[in-house]
Amino acid sequence: MAKYGAAGARLAHAAKDLDPLDVTRAVGGLDLWGPVFPLVEAAAFIPFGPTYRTANGEMVVLFVLTVMAGFWAGRQVGGDGRDLAGALVAASVAVSPAFQLFGTLVMLEVPGALLLFLAVGSYARSLRSSAPRNFTLACLAAVLLFFLKFNYGLAWLVPFVLAEAWLAAGSLAALRAGAAARLRSVDWRRPWRIFLLAYAAGMLALALFGGRVNDPSGQASRSISLGTPLYILYVLVLAHALIWPRRSWTRLKAWYAAAGSRPRAIALVVFLPIAVWMLAPSHARGFVRVLENRNAGPSLWTPAGALFYPRAFLHEFSPSVAVGAACLVLAALAVALWPRLSLPHGVVVLALVLGLIGTLAHPYKLTRFLFPLVPLLWLAAATALAGVVSRLITPRLRTAAASSAAALVLILAVLVPIDRGRLTAGLVENSVPAAVRPVATAVARAAATARGSVLAGYWNDLSPGLVQWSGWQSAPAFRADDVPRPADQVLRDAGPERLPEIAARQSEVSAV
Repeated sequence: MAKYGAAGARLAHAAKDLDPLDVTRAVGGLDLWGPVFPLVEAAAFIPFGPTYRTANGEMVVLFVLTVMAGFWAGRQVGGDGRDLAGALVAASVAVSPAFQLFGTLVMLEVPGALLLFLAVGSYARSLRSSAPRNFTLACLAAVLLFFLKFNYGLAWLVPFVLAEAWLAAGSLAALRAGAAARLRSVDWRRPWRIFLLAYAAGMLALALFGGRVNDPSGQASRSISLGTPLYILYVLVLAHALIWPRRSWTRLKAWYAAAGSRPRAIALVVFLPIAVWMLAPSHARGFVRVLENRNAGPSLWTPAGALFYPRAFLHEFSPSVAVGAACLVLAALAVALWPRLSLPHGVVVLALVLGLIGTLAHPYKLTRFLFPLVPLLWLAAATALAGVVSRLITPRLRTAAASSAAALVLILAVLVPIDRGRLTAGLVENSVPAAVRPVATAVARAAATARGSVLAGYWNDLSPGLVQWSGWQSAPAFRADDVPRPADQVLRDAGPERLPEIAARQSEVSAV
């Protein structure tokens, strides 16, 4: 989408001007996604210019890196059959029609898959090695994934933290017993705890019964977002801790001294940056807005809704229905054998199951929402197949056979032809038409001289993000303040009753 390119172009413009304050404003202005991808874009835009060609070329590089990261992650998770597992995952990425398409589009799906492979692979490596550096790298990859796209990061952080809690407890029963003992030790009759319980009950009621409304653009969203109440709760918790700073600091130091190296790394590398980011109200509200999104797509309780994502995987992410069905069968086998799996494989399956539940339950459904799940599915399926193959071969021949099978898989992946007609059709459908680009440039130049404009009559192919990106490319005097505001945002801010007044100001309307 053009908005991602526009964010990177603005960062590149601020960096080239050596304006750290503008760089800070550009990063701080990101609320629906984090700064990782704009920073990656800026690294290419500064030397090569913020053009569409530069962005597309960078996406191709990221796609190739994703294939390589898939191979590496498969080897880390795969255990005895690591070479075969890595080859299967890399081949799955390389021949996937959806990955081939999004590997040329300026969107977050392929970078998200790249960081997910790095996060999973790093964590699997830390589980097989006691070196603290490996776990720190796993935490770093996880937090980078979060700051690439919040829901992608959350989908991995939840099973990541659960797995660490499970490991620390020693068993699921011990984890449950420890959690129950901790809850029993809390004095819930104290005023602060009573307030938290009442607040949580109110949030739950708001989530269940808050209802949805249609905004001026016709999209259904929550009538009352959970973002503001959650941010208020966050501020209240911080304020409560700061009322008695010495006591809070003593408790924090005591926890840090008692905690092991892995909980410390999670707290410092993962939770602390996220907590600092959420101090800005727009960041906290944007994070919740991403999770809420809007209501679009068939209900889960209908055949179309229940089969939406399985069909999407078979037809969009797999080179053939047969290959996709085999992947689903192998992933289901891994889920069924979960208690017997190796620890890295088990964590992948846990993340897959939790992510699948969240994706199916969410009311907004699109094919690309499978991108945070498909890498996990491929890792689970490839490791399961590699494990079956390893058990069928004698230990003496296991390594040579797995390496030979891996080489064969990679050769076959190279020989699979790309459906150029399908890829071209996807590019045409998801790219800005050539006829629209000069219009966006003209609008950007007009906005650069208008100072405070509103864009009326726009659509996906002529969006405010495209106008902003065009402005950074073609209008020398273009500034961040020149980006036209969407008309529906003006209506939301001013109220629909202001529409006649806005429409009456015809003298200030320009046709481009």
